[in-house]
Amino acid sequence: MQANSWSQKLSQLMPYAATFALIVLAMLAYNSAAEQKARIRETVRADLQRTLATSLDLYETDLVEALDEALELATQPQDLAVYQNRLKQRFAWFDSLYVWTPPIGPNHMPQMLFPTHTGGGSYNHPCIQSTRQEAFIGPLRHPGFAQYIATAYMRRCQNAPADIRVGAAIQAGFTLYSAGLPEQALTITDLPDLRPDAPIADTHDGVSVDRRINWRLLRADIKEELGQTSQARRDRISTAYQITALDAPLLEHTIEKVPPAIELLDAAENPNAASQLRMRLASADGRLQAYRRVLQFLRHPPATQASMAPRFVRDEFADNPFMLYLRPHDDETPGVALALNQDRAVVELMRRLTSQFGDNVVIRDAAGEHVAGPDIEDAELWTPLPRSFSHLSVGLSTAYIKSKVAPLQGSSQLLTIIITTACIILGLAAIVSLNRANVRHRELLKRQRDFTARVTHELKTPLAGIKVMAENLSLGAYKSQDDMLQLTDRIIDEADRLTARVNEVLTVARDATLPNPEPFDTEEAVLDAVMQWAPRYETAGVAFQADLDATDEVLGDADAIRDAVGCLLDNALKYRCEDRAPKVQLNMRQEGRKAIIEVIDNGIGVPKGMRKEIFERWTRVEGDHRGKAGGHGLGLAQVASIVKNHKGTVKCSDGLDGGARFVITLPVVKA
Repeated sequence: MQANSWSQKLSQLMPYAATFALIVLAMLAYNSAAEQKARIRETVRADLQRTLATSLDLYETDLVEALDEALELATQPQDLAVYQNRLKQRFAWFDSLYVWTPPIGPNHMPQMLFPTHTGGGSYNHPCIQSTRQEAFIGPLRHPGFAQYIATAYMRRCQNAPADIRVGAAIQAGFTLYSAGLPEQALTITDLPDLRPDAPIADTHDGVSVDRRINWRLLRADIKEELGQTSQARRDRISTAYQITALDAPLLEHTIEKVPPAIELLDAAENPNAASQLRMRLASADGRLQAYRRVLQFLRHPPATQASMAPRFVRDEFADNPFMLYLRPHDDETPGVALALNQDRAVVELMRRLTSQFGDNVVIRDAAGEHVAGPDIEDAELWTPLPRSFSHLSVGLSTAYIKSKVAPLQGSSQLLTIIITTACIILGLAAIVSLNRANVRHRELLKRQRDFTARVTHELKTPLAGIKVMAENLSLGAYKSQDDMLQLTDRIIDEADRLTARVNEVLTVARDATLPNPEPFDTEEAVLDAVMQWAPRYETAGVAFQADLDATDEVLGDADAIRDAVGCLLDNALKYRCEDRAPKVQLNMRQEGRKAIIEVIDNGIGVPKGMRKEIFERWTRVEGDHRGKAGGHGLGLAQVASIVKNHKGTVKCSDGLDGGARFVITLPVVKA
């Protein structure tokens, strides 16, 4: 006995021992695979780091070669304005050109050769000055005097150069506009030789840029006063866009006229146009900052020959940082600076990187702010641009690195991972399955013991009654023939009930089968159950309603379906709630190719946690207030077996007022 006990214990421990061995084997395999994977990952990371650094070095080499070539050509005799436009067309990253001459003597400063624009013309011409002096002595707000002064400006300056004539028109128009005469102001500024739609940078007609801008903005103010709001807004915005394209010297006196146009776009709720103009303003401001840096360089040139080589100059602390590629002048060669547009240069860099690495590249600045590419949060292998945009770094996504690592793992690594995973899964599955089997086995044993105890108790009672009545009959306790017949009838009734109970247990204890399934009328089978149970409901005082729609035929056993519906009606009657008027409803309908049978009550219901379990044998919902009638937990198991053999389903859910709803779904025969 003791040997058998030890053998039984060992057999019980074997699954656990095998599981433990599998897990240990999996851990060893996993550690080996992890070490190999780490080595491969580091090798791939190093290769990608070198590849990325090489790509950035090639980009900067091409960039510097193009910049050196542009610097050299800028010192050749030519029209520098034309050359600047050619550079803009050739290089997307190019913004503007600056060229200055060496000093002509030891006490002289270098002179800016290009660009040389100085902005607006002067108002010191005699025709304007004389009219101004005359205007000071009179009431300019008086319409009559304002008209006189405006006419004087135009008449006295009619033979002056074009720039002076436009200046006179501005003075005349402003005088009339200030005196409350906007219509006359618009008329007097309508100059036949100056088109309102002409580019402000076009100075071929002799009108300076500043003068043209002031003329256009004055006319926009006058149109606004006359109610021509849309046209005035378009003129201001168009002028602002053109200002942002000017060379740096012209921006000194005009860039402050751009923000009001942005405010107009914001007020008009045009965020896209406002954002575009803001970006152009930032670019123009960076161009202006670069120009000021060049002027500063001219005032304080480097003292050593080592500083004469071309170099990148950047002010990353300015509101709109700029980038210059600058070569100082020497005694014979002009100095040259090329202003770069960082945004467009980054676009060119991203185009190159994307062709090599796909959408797995991101560029950030020194502060960690996103600059270009998808905003990848887990980027790594950060590599800076060493020569040009040194404040920018390029990173690769972790997903891209992993995609390069995976193919190099090899079949052995993949097999190791498979073995590791399989061992862990098998080990855990063995433990879980064993525990579930033990729990299920104990649960079934408990149910069977409870069932046996209930059945034994219920069988003993009628058997004891039969025995007592038989003993009384044997002892002659009943003398008359009628008493004896009555006693034997009672014995027969008790035996019949006992036989019916035994047959019920035996029927449910085995799976029902359909030896000869035939199509039958579901409505007729359910109606038989209604005819059988309706009187019992009426006697018990239960409100019963049946709503039966005709359905297609079902293949199976009509009597079995009738018994299944009868069992549900029996439960609805037994488990009614005493605190409210009991109600039961039986419905039948067809949905698609399914016949639906519902039994709904307002009884004590079924707890949600047991709505699947109650269809198993020997399962009963225990507890207080669970109805007056007992049971063995076999009725619903019989219903589930019948429905299953008809290839249908049965479910339990909420009914009326906390009651239960049982739904049988049966497939109908195709017509």
